[in-house]
Amino acid sequence: MLAVALGLYAALLIVPILCLVVIEDVHPTIAPIVDQVLGADSLNDPAGLAVLLILIALMLPAATLAVRLVGRRRAGTLLSVTGRLRWRLVGRAAAITTVVLSVFTGVILLMEPPTKAIPAQDLGWLVTKVILVLLIVPWQAAAEEVVFRGLLLQTVGSWLRHPAWAILLPLPLFVVGHDYDGYGMAGVAVFAAVAGYLTWRTGGLEAAIGLHVVNNVGAFILALLTGADLDATSVDPLAAALSIAYTLITAVLILGSRRNERHPVASDRERSAGSVWSDERADAFFVCEGGAKTETSARSE
Repeated sequence: MLAVALGLYAALLIVPILCLVVIEDVHPTIAPIVDQVLGADSLNDPAGLAVLLILIALMLPAATLAVRLVGRRRAGTLLSVTGRLRWRLVGRAAAITTVVLSVFTGVILLMEPPTKAIPAQDLGWLVTKVILVLLIVPWQAAAEEVVFRGLLLQTVGSWLRHPAWAILLPLPLFVVGHDYDGYGMAGVAVFAAVAGYLTWRTGGLEAAIGLHVVNNVGAFILALLTGADLDATSVDPLAAALSIAYTLITAVLILGSRRNERHPVASDRERSAGSVWSDERADAFFVCEGGAKTETSARSE
């Protein structure tokens, strides 16, 4: 299934490029625009920002199509034990992340106030970039969760029984996809481990998606408003430490917000009984609530 997902992703990348090349040949007058899109490689440029985010977001249809075609099961089985997205959990995780991120952002700005003023002539581009972030980043973040904490976690979980393998083995792939220095990579690694743990504990991707979407949107907008270089790869050690602390605190609060629910994952699984989880082709989700471990596993394709 992973090979099929990779092949579909390659196709989703190649087909639009071929279409743009054909359009350039048919309509030479728009060749400069096509060249700008095809040559986009900087997040500081609106075209580059849009293209690079969309390239990541295309992993989402690739993964879901692979599950449908090869796994012969609903794409919703990548999302949770219910076979669908539990929007209440997404909203709760997003709200908690917004509050914690706002506090940490305020602390960072107090410690190091921005020194660059955005020129008036650049305000139009700033608004354009903010709109692009709000429109595309949620899909980009969700795509990464579906692939790394959905498809890969379930695949590894169906091969190896202990959930630590499912959480940790896909982690290096996620980390190397982010071009940062050692401090930045450490922050990304902690984020990936926390997202995987949230997926295991809650029985789905919703908490990780809420965390990831708000984190990325907030980081992009903060960088845009402070005039930071979006292509920067070096991360200050203190900023990395604050990022790790923020991620861990947010995860604790998200999990704590579900403690007032009586066996929330078990209830979700009961509501989905006879549908998704009666399908033996569904991959593994490992769930631990209240210290009692249960496993829902089945054959992997």
